[in-house]
Amino acid sequence: MMCEKIKLLYKRYLLESSGPKIKKRKENNPRKPTVKSQLMEEAAIKKGLKTKRMDYRTLLVDLDGKGSWIAFEQMMGPTSSWAMKRFCFDKSLAREMLKNNGLNVTESQLFFYYQREEALDFAEKLDYSVVVKPPNGVKGDGVTLGIKNQKDFKKAFFKAAAYSPGTEGEVLVENFFKGFDYRVIMVDGKVFSVHHKMPANVTGDGKATIQELIKRKNSERNKMTYLTGKDIPLTMDKLDALGESGLTLKFRPCRK
Repeated sequence: MMCEKIKLLYKRYLLESSGPKIKKRKENNPRKPTVKSQLMEEAAIKKGLKTKRMDYRTLLVDLDGKGSWIAFEQMMGPTSSWAMKRFCFDKSLAREMLKNNGLNVTESQLFFYYQREEALDFAEKLDYSVVVKPPNGVKGDGVTLGIKNQKDFKKAFFKAAAYSPGTEGEVLVENFFKGFDYRVIMVDGKVFSVHHKMPANVTGDGKATIQELIKRKNSERNKMTYLTGKDIPLTMDKLDALGESGLTLKFRPCRK
């Protein structure tokens, strides 16, 4: 019964937020390769390697040019650990593993959709200084911060549950921690790259409005595989920081 309720909530959320887009995508488009799989394919092609696409998640790469095709599911290859994949994709499990290994982690708790009241009590205990998210979402989908009161929290909780792939609508509520966000990629136990993740932003030129600057930035973002389709919003209801500053989309910021 609870599973059916979550499915209905999920359907309702999708219909309210982007139903027409979903319908159009299903009718006109076969499923496109996932971003991770697409990035793997682009990297292989740049190295001069032959590739074959099996489906939207699975790619074959001829590593030696002699027909030794190796399969990659998303970015997982034959030497990847499926056990570690489970930890990487589930933020609540990852947090527990880090904590058990002596690393500092922010206070957090995992709730199911039917535990809304318990989750609200947890958020109130932290004075609503929380981030609400699905435990295994990607690209910030379903994530809400800047929560100030009970109304904000309930809205955020429902949103996270709608994006959660779990049948019970799992939601992770964690204490907000101000700092920098880095993504570290390791290969064979060595740091391969470090990516500093920055919040969406624009830089004024003294002429263009914020709205015009956002459109320019979105044009640049859509040239990058990983950011395609992830536009900076152009409505005030989704630009909290801008609204709180007392500015509007028509404001023309000065050149730095």
